[in-house]
Amino acid sequence: MRSNPPRALIAALTSLSLVLGHPAAIGVASEQAPNLLADETAPLEVSQGDPAAALSYADEDPNELLSQQSLEGTDDAQAGEDTQEPAEADDKDHVVGEDQKDIPDDQGDADVTVTLDDQSDAPEQESTPELEIVADGEASLSQDIEVVTQDETSVVVLDAKEASDEPDADEEQVAPSIAVRSYMQGSGWAKKWSTQGSVAGRPGKGRRLEALKLRIDNAGSLSGTVKCRTHVQGVGWQRWENAGSVAGSPNKGRRIEAMQIKLTGGLAKKYDVYYRVYVKGVGWLAWAKNGALAGSTGLCLQVEAMRIKLVAKGAKAPATGASSWAKPQFGKLKVGYASKVSGTWQDTVYNGKTSGTTGQSLPVRGLRMSLGGASADEAGSIVYCAHIRNSGWTDWGTNDSKIVSRGTGKYLDAVKVKLKGTASRVYDVWYRAHVQGIGWMGWTRNGSSAGSIGANKRMEAVQIRLVPKYKAKAPGSTANSFLDWTIMKGLDAAKFSRSITSFGGYAMSTKIAKGLKSAVDGIRGRGYDVGFIMMDLQSRKGVAYNCDAMFYGASSIKGPYIASAVYKHPEAIRNYQHNITEAMFYSWDYDYKQVLAAYGKGPMRTWCAESGVRKSIAEGLPWVNYNARELAKLWGRTYLLYQQSSAGEQLGKWSERPNISTIHATLGGKYRTRSKAGWIDAGGPTSSSVNGGGPLWRVSDDGGIVYAKNGAYVMAIMSSVPANHNVLNALTAAIDAAHTAM
Repeated sequence: MRSNPPRALIAALTSLSLVLGHPAAIGVASEQAPNLLADETAPLEVSQGDPAAALSYADEDPNELLSQQSLEGTDDAQAGEDTQEPAEADDKDHVVGEDQKDIPDDQGDADVTVTLDDQSDAPEQESTPELEIVADGEASLSQDIEVVTQDETSVVVLDAKEASDEPDADEEQVAPSIAVRSYMQGSGWAKKWSTQGSVAGRPGKGRRLEALKLRIDNAGSLSGTVKCRTHVQGVGWQRWENAGSVAGSPNKGRRIEAMQIKLTGGLAKKYDVYYRVYVKGVGWLAWAKNGALAGSTGLCLQVEAMRIKLVAKGAKAPATGASSWAKPQFGKLKVGYASKVSGTWQDTVYNGKTSGTTGQSLPVRGLRMSLGGASADEAGSIVYCAHIRNSGWTDWGTNDSKIVSRGTGKYLDAVKVKLKGTASRVYDVWYRAHVQGIGWMGWTRNGSSAGSIGANKRMEAVQIRLVPKYKAKAPGSTANSFLDWTIMKGLDAAKFSRSITSFGGYAMSTKIAKGLKSAVDGIRGRGYDVGFIMMDLQSRKGVAYNCDAMFYGASSIKGPYIASAVYKHPEAIRNYQHNITEAMFYSWDYDYKQVLAAYGKGPMRTWCAESGVRKSIAEGLPWVNYNARELAKLWGRTYLLYQQSSAGEQLGKWSERPNISTIHATLGGKYRTRSKAGWIDAGGPTSSSVNGGGPLWRVSDDGGIVYAKNGAYVMAIMSSVPANHNVLNALTAAIDAAHTAM
């Protein structure tokens, strides 16, 4: 029967030394056991309360002999015989006894018994009991040491186990863990932290979770931390907070509705963080992982509790289930819709199917839509309107209302769709239009415009589908969902005047007007003429001066022409990449003319028609005369191309860093700009109506798109400044100041 050593005996023992091959003295402290390894040591613990208590240590090398170690709580003086240096061990695990005989190596696992002789007559603190080491079969140092009392003899039993270089599991570093502390409605901060998957909060009690703190325990030398952000009632997504900081709004009466949690640094490389939330009326959602969204937005549902845990990469993870986002609590909705084509209503289709026609050049002349799968009282309704060519937007219809175009040449060219009621909090409604000459455009949602207006391009088909908000993904690409050719028409509102004017409802301040006039006077004071126009592409507000005065366009025509060629022939981006980039970057005439020779004037004719400018501009290629308003319109159409196709997007990127451009030089450090300038300083014929009567070919022109912080705008400047764009920089800055003030 195993038991603990007598307390009196343990108190008398002062040190331990196991020297293989020699008798050794033992000392045992009642509070802490010695370190047994000479080089790499680990604590040796003795349990006084457990009859089967074990002493453990890290056995890095079982061939290495044990050196004498001092014990805490004992005298520094060492009792008994001096310890000898350990002998060099051979390759075979063994224990050498007093007779120096090797233990036979054909034995299996065995116990090494250390017998403690009765030393009851020995004086205290003068000597220690001697040990007799008895080896039975081949043995190596074990991971477990058990102290057994047999009558008057205490025996230390070392279980002989096969030697290994692997550290004992009990001695491995404690794995990092994560803890959360919750702030609950009515009770404040929880008294205790919830760790590794335990519940934080009060699920099902109707109390909202208002804030939380996170911490990482036992991270050791691992770098990084845990970060959390919460979606809060009436606030939305808050900023990311590090471990120890408060995420949420404690004591503000605002519920947490969703959260995201992620790791950084070394922690993120070795661990995944899993978390789940309990949502009122829904219950526990599935586990989310590494920054994924957990909870809901737009449903007005409070989080009442959460759980969180760290899981080593590659280890078994919690089952994630279907979704960590709250799902609708009523039947699955579906949207039905039908189109009127060639005087006939087609059959209703559902959830993403095509209504209308493609490849037949037939316009959609009517639409109707409805929701199915739930009652209107339960789910709400679907509402929609359409843009009819030359008539504008219709009123909103709802639940099977018919929107129809009437009259010759009338058809639908754009559409808007949105949800009302409960459905709007659970679903996004996504839709896209198939447009004449373009094809399927990008997906848009929830009341935004799909299709095109202002270019007389018919809508030929439509697709609509509902997507639960927790999925938060579009059915496909969202690029080029809507094109508004009325951008170019907005420029028509500017008056042709030799005074600084504003248009589109822009109330220009005196300060802005003076800044623009000063810049213009600076150019005119040098004997040069100038004209400009600028318009915000969203609000259609703008400023202008002398915008219809004719100037020689020089190389400024290269930007719009190359855009027209890419629009009609997208393969030009690949086939003429070198020529396009050289013409846009460095304005080389040779490369521009290579593209012009390949595609001719046809693309530019289309560009002029869609931009609302004279077709004679196309006929005048390769070099033309035009004014600032016309150049701005050509760039307005180019702005649409950037959104219209991948080829257009690539051309836009190639237009961002021209070698010479007052737009890029002045504003490129603040914003993204896309522009193409023209300049020349050669002699030529004069004209009394063009260029102020000076040399026709002495000009510095620029046009392009500026993506300012308060919205994108189009700008065009034409001048008779001879090949010196620096003269235009002050005017460019003054125009940008006018836009900033809008």
